[in-house]
Amino acid sequence: MATTPDYTCTLHGTHLPARIDRALVAALPSLSRRCIRRALDQGGIYLNRRRVRVASRLVFGGDAVEIFLPTTSSRQPAPQLGRGDILYHDPDLLIINKPPCLLSQATRQQTVAHLIPAVRQLLPECDTLHIVHRLDGETSGAIMLARNRPTAVFLGQQLRERRIKKQYLALCAGIPTWTRHTEHSHLSPIAKDLGTVSVADQARAHTREARTRFTVLTSASACPVALLKCEPHSGRSHQIRAQLLHLNLPLLGDKKYSNTRPLLPANAAALTSAHHLLHAHRLTLRPARRREPISVQAPLPTNFRKILTVLGIRAV
Repeated sequence: MATTPDYTCTLHGTHLPARIDRALVAALPSLSRRCIRRALDQGGIYLNRRRVRVASRLVFGGDAVEIFLPTTSSRQPAPQLGRGDILYHDPDLLIINKPPCLLSQATRQQTVAHLIPAVRQLLPECDTLHIVHRLDGETSGAIMLARNRPTAVFLGQQLRERRIKKQYLALCAGIPTWTRHTEHSHLSPIAKDLGTVSVADQARAHTREARTRFTVLTSASACPVALLKCEPHSGRSHQIRAQLLHLNLPLLGDKKYSNTRPLLPANAAALTSAHHLLHAHRLTLRPARRREPISVQAPLPTNFRKILTVLGIRAV
């Protein structure tokens, strides 16, 4: 991971305030506007220590900028998006079927691909995109991208008020003793050293309430594996993964929270090494204030379908 920026500068001049892309061209003549726009897309530009992705963002005299440029020789290839991955598209909102192992947003590690550049490569007309919510890197499925700030604010309000309904599909190790169960937990923040959350037995100062309804859809006949529908009422980091582990039903392929390979037939175990088996299957929401609700369903990724076939589980 690059910890030292390739360029740093403090902006000044009579031309300010100005758009950040134009201001940086003036401040750093060795960088082209195209290069700066690419760095914005890749999440490699920080304004006063906060990432900025929008080229039209205004900057002022005294603003500090750090630029991290991706190196083309070490950049990892991005999972490709195709037209079939566009689940919903209007002037205000995109819903994309995110493939597993494509990050929702950029990190300082510029060799790792993420969603927004992949969408812009597919849809160059989408100049402004706002991440409304996130999916874990290995989690596939439906993810919303607002095409303007008012839509991002409106959808964010719906999320906070829990009016957007989400359904996930999860393959877990073990067969639940129940058909339906609502798990009410208190989750810690993500630990910086391990990158995981833990479940507390009761509410504490640093925990956040998390509630998920789990429903058993079907199970494998040859080994203890179940396909669950997961409906989170809250949207905490790693919520479903941590709660499944707490229920002794760890998510298949989850490298952070469990090792379920020994429980599986060899051909299924090999498939779980690619990514964990959690998929954002359906979103139900109002795309705009004066629009009727829509329901969007994301097809399962190829590897998920292969594992279901190997295990003899009928895909939903």
